[in-house]
Amino acid sequence: MLERAKRHWSTLTQFAAFVMLQLGFLRPPEVVKGKDDTALLARFIVTVVVALLVIAGVIWSKRRHLRSWTIAATVMLVAACAMFIRYREDQRACTCDLRGKPVLIGTVLTDQAKIDIATNKVSTCAELIDGFESVDEIWTSDSIAHAETLLTIEYLSAVVLFALVLLMAIHAVSIVSRGSTTL
Repeated sequence: MLERAKRHWSTLTQFAAFVMLQLGFLRPPEVVKGKDDTALLARFIVTVVVALLVIAGVIWSKRRHLRSWTIAATVMLVAACAMFIRYREDQRACTCDLRGKPVLIGTVLTDQAKIDIATNKVSTCAELIDGFESVDEIWTSDSIAHAETLLTIEYLSAVVLFALVLLMAIHAVSIVSRGSTTL
C-alpha cells in the first residue's frame, strides 16, 4: 500500500509542479523573511488541491457535470483575479524602496516617526526612511509583522485560487473532449 501511495503522490506532485509552472507569474513577496518556505508551502498546498480535485473529478465526471465545472472555474477565475489585484496593491502599500532594495514596512507609525513627519514635512516613504537607521524605528514591529502575514496569506490564497481555476478548466475540457459537442 505504501508503494502505491508513493507512486500516486509522485504523479500528483509532478502534476502540481506543472500547475505551479503555469503560475510562474505569481511569486512570493520578496520582502517576506521566509519567502522560500512560503514557496514550498504553496507547492505542497497545490499538490493537496490537485489530489482533492482529482477525487472530485472522478466522482463528477459526467457530461451533466460540465456546466457546474465551467461555472465553478469562472467564479474561481474572478476570485483569483480579485485576490491577485489585492495582493499586488498590498505589496505596493507594504513595501518601500530603501537604497534600491524593497523593504517591508508597517502601517502604524512609531511616536518618533510621527514627530519627524510633523516637524520635517516628509511626504514620501523614501524621504521618511532616509531620516532613520531602520524601518523598525518608523513603523511598529506589530504592524510590520501584520503586513508580512497579510502578504503571505494573500499570496497563498491567490496561488490556490489560480490552481483551482486551471484544474477545473482542464477537467471541463476533458469532459467535452470525451463526449459529443452538444450540451
